[in-house]
Amino acid sequence: MRIKRFFASIMPDKQKLQEHTYLKGIKATLLEQQGIFHLSRRSVAGGVSTGLFIAFLPIPGHTILAIVFSLVFRVNLPLSVLFAWTTNPLTIAPILYITYKTGAIVLGRPLQTLEFEMTFEWFGGRLVEVWPSLITGSMIFSIVTSVTSYIIIRILWRTSVISKWKKRSKK
Repeated sequence: MRIKRFFASIMPDKQKLQEHTYLKGIKATLLEQQGIFHLSRRSVAGGVSTGLFIAFLPIPGHTILAIVFSLVFRVNLPLSVLFAWTTNPLTIAPILYITYKTGAIVLGRPLQTLEFEMTFEWFGGRLVEVWPSLITGSMIFSIVTSVTSYIIIRILWRTSVISKWKKRSKK
């Protein structure tokens, strides 16, 4: 399957997105910006890498951030939102643990056993202790996955275009 057809098959309908709850407050002119629904090499690679960058950040509001970044950078909005949901309720615990562990290793901090409690004392005390490691690991994963995905998609797209050119020239 060609790369453009693959991304077209996983993208939601433009009309459904414009009627989505999060997007209703955004003016229609912003949603008509060049590139945010277009399937070009730049917009697809940018949308995927933007979504993956946001996915590893340990903050709430991934969907809203993906929408804002897509509008600012004029990259594919549906793909940005889709890949921002790499971190979802099923994957958040392992991702946060891996990013915390990576950050602790990079910063040379000892790994701490965390027992999560939904109290202000826990957030004020325990979270502050692990926050530097968590942020460091999250930024490492965000940058590495977004840059890697951008490069891989650009290479795959170019390879696909070259193979189409070669097929045409044989005819």
